[in-house]
Amino acid sequence: MSTERHLALYCDLHGHSRRKNIFMYGNNQYEDDEASRIFPFLMSKLAQPNFSYDYSRFNSCRTKEHTARIAMWRDLGSKHSNIFTMEASFCGPKYTKFEPHRGNKKGPGASELNYHFNTQDLTSAGLHLCQALLQYREEKDSKMGLLNVQYQVQQYHIEKEAKLEQEELIRQ
Repeated sequence: MSTERHLALYCDLHGHSRRKNIFMYGNNQYEDDEASRIFPFLMSKLAQPNFSYDYSRFNSCRTKEHTARIAMWRDLGSKHSNIFTMEASFCGPKYTKFEPHRGNKKGPGASELNYHFNTQDLTSAGLHLCQALLQYREEKDSKMGLLNVQYQVQQYHIEKEAKLEQEELIRQ
């Protein structure tokens, strides 16, 4: 497939029965592990409050060997970072504790998120997926390339670790 044309994004869409929110499973790029985190990070900035970057996972464990995401990743030689499964909960959204990329906007509280996803929410997630792809392509084609977004992802993880350490110190 990759010999025929350039692959911008492969996204397998699923429903999830246990975890709340909308999130992505991606593959870990061993040479550049942040490459596979850029697209979900952009998605999380666009699709609030229903999409959770914190719930997204990036690995390729044995139990997932027969999924379309892993099959495509292996078929394309593990070189494409934008191969994902996007999961949408059957239940609805859940408050996530740490989302610094939200900026100054206050996140919705638990009482505001007590509902099931409806057709409009899922359609909106699809729209945000397309918008994130457009933004990804614009960033990639810009003078800086994806370095700016990659830096934002790194800062996100640094801030999250600091916040978690601070909470741990408070508990002690």
